[in-house]
Parts: sequence; C-alpha cells; structure tokens
Amino acid sequence: MRNLRNNKGFTLIELMIVVVIIGILAAIAIPKFNSVSKNAKQAEAGPVLKQICTLQGTYFQENGSYAPNGTEIGWDNPNAKYFDFSWTGTATASVATATPARTGITSGLVTATRDCVTGAVTP
Repeated sequence: MRNLRNNKGFTLIELMIVVVIIGILAAIAIPKFNSVSKNAKQAEAGPVLKQICTLQGTYFQENGSYAPNGTEIGWDNPNAKYFDFSWTGTATASVATATPARTGITSGLVTATRDCVTGAVTP
C-alpha cells in the first residue's frame, strides 16, 4: 500500500516557534532603535551651540563683550529640523540655547544649553 501523505514542508509547531522567536527579537530591537534615534536627533543641537559660542568668543576677543544678536557675529540660522536656536549675550556672559521645535517636541527632545564662557553643556 502506498503512503499518500506528503512529508515535505514545515509543521505548524515549527512555524509557531519561528514566529515567537521573531516576536522576541522585535521586542528587544524596537525600543533600542527608538532610543538610538532620539539620541541622534538630540545630537543635532551640540555642533550648532558650539558654533554660536565660537562666534561669540571671536566677537568677545575683538570687542571686549559678547554680541547681543546674530547679525553682529555673522551667524546664520541653520534651519535645523528639530531645534530652534537663540542666545543671550551681555558684556561678560553668553549662553546659547537650543529649544525643541515642533518636530523635536513630538520626538521627545529636551532643551539644550551651552555656556559660552565656561563651555558647560546641559540637557
């Protein structure tokens, strides 16, 4: 007598095990990806804040005080995607600030500041 059953292919148990393994890997990878993505977006602020402070330092060396606005130091807004940039400048101090823009707020980013005198960075 002939066996009519075809033994080729995967069983339901084998397929279920593969689905469970893929689910476990996704549960580990997705939160890690979100964290790395948020850190990359937050990193957009650092170089621009440093640029503002470098320009402020140059202005201070030439004029003996920090510039109150961007036109005096030759700074042009970089039209960043996640942050809006501003700073305060007085005769003896300057602080550059990166405030999350609309897309930055929805991404969960926080305000970053850089003290141009000491170089201290906060978020």
